[in-house]
Amino acid sequence: MKYIDAVIFEGMRKWPSVGLLDRICTKDIILNDPVSNKDVSFKVGDNVQLNVIGIQRDPKYFENPMKFDPERFYDANRQNIDPNTILSFGFGPRILERHEKSVVPLLKLDESSPKLEPKGGFVVKLCKLE
Repeated sequence: MKYIDAVIFEGMRKWPSVGLLDRICTKDIILNDPVSNKDVSFKVGDNVQLNVIGIQRDPKYFENPMKFDPERFYDANRQNIDPNTILSFGFGPRILERHEKSVVPLLKLDESSPKLEPKGGFVVKLCKLE
């Protein structure tokens, strides 16, 4: 993995763009809560939220989690990372990691807007990778 990719992954690990991911259960399941050692049941249609920040900053999964350390994502170290703990790019069929990266052209910001947005807007084109 190139250094810039490692920096992006580490930045998104430490400062994810979303704090929670939510999913809807598609089947009934019972999971054990390791903290309380009690079973927790989820039914079809239940909304489940995953604490992205909590998982990605948990020392159980990342040694010294508050340290910005892109080298943890180098190829040599990557096998030490549980892929289920990197949630910044989504997970399951929606994961962005499988998609091609491209250079984003520089945009001028609309200084009259109270939020960060480019002058004239921008177009997003999504293509399925072969």
